[in-house]
Amino acid sequence: MAGRFAVRIGVFAVPFVLGWVCTFTAEARDHRITNDDPQAQEIRIRLERGYLIFASGSIGTADNLNFLIDTGTVPTLVSRRLAQRLALQGTEAEVGIWGSRTKIALVTLPILQIGPVKVDNLTVFAIDMQPVEQELGTRLDAIIGLDALSKTSFTIDYVRKVISFALPTTTEIAVPMEFRDSPSPYVLVPALIEGKEAHLLLDTGAGNLTLLDLRVKALGIPIKAARSTTNAAGSWELIPIQIRQVQLGDNALRVKNAFMRPVTEEALRDFDGMVGPTSLGIKRLTMNFQTKQLYFDIRK
Repeated sequence: MAGRFAVRIGVFAVPFVLGWVCTFTAEARDHRITNDDPQAQEIRIRLERGYLIFASGSIGTADNLNFLIDTGTVPTLVSRRLAQRLALQGTEAEVGIWGSRTKIALVTLPILQIGPVKVDNLTVFAIDMQPVEQELGTRLDAIIGLDALSKTSFTIDYVRKVISFALPTTTEIAVPMEFRDSPSPYVLVPALIEGKEAHLLLDTGAGNLTLLDLRVKALGIPIKAARSTTNAAGSWELIPIQIRQVQLGDNALRVKNAFMRPVTEEALRDFDGMVGPTSLGIKRLTMNFQTKQLYFDIRK
């Protein structure tokens, strides 16, 4: 499957996007829940910076691996170190990351497991994780995207610090989600920003709301002073913007931090920006892929 698509790693204060044109098919031939016991369908997570979600899992014969769960990453990424350890061979390519170039390998994982969820034959990118590990201060074996999780509805509970694969019975708010599965799965949330329609990439790897600059002008959002930030992709500019609230469905939610970042027109996708759930005060979030709904509770 060929197409222009955005891939981003949301492990920094503000996420960044990897964009290129390539032929890619993220194929997961089997997703399955292996245990009907609700407690067995729940796994503990570790939160860093209040929003980054880490969990243990396994790939092939390697267990006790450190995974970052990131719904904004397309597709799943594994470390080159782990790919070499598992003797995974794949096609090499060089891709652009906001003006920089990095080498990746297209490899197929024999089996990936997170709690009760097992995914067979998932095609992913193997990359050098060292810059991300230095930023996070921890070993990182994989960044798990929705290509590994989207066949199974799940709940992230930021208060109890668990991911559950048994759906909750109650929730405060429900809003529709727009599921995209080409060339790899991601979820968009329809929203109103300053009374104007917008579509936001739901991004658990982000701690704020970031809009693309070419969309900010159309929304008429006030811009504050610019500032420069450095990450593994190099230096780029983050510009604080003034957004008092975002409306999801009939619900007006306060925004903790909002930014604008430059993007070339050719890198634009079908969304206006990225939003981290915790930046809207969400304490529990369910992504239900059967009903195509998001269910969430808000901090009081």
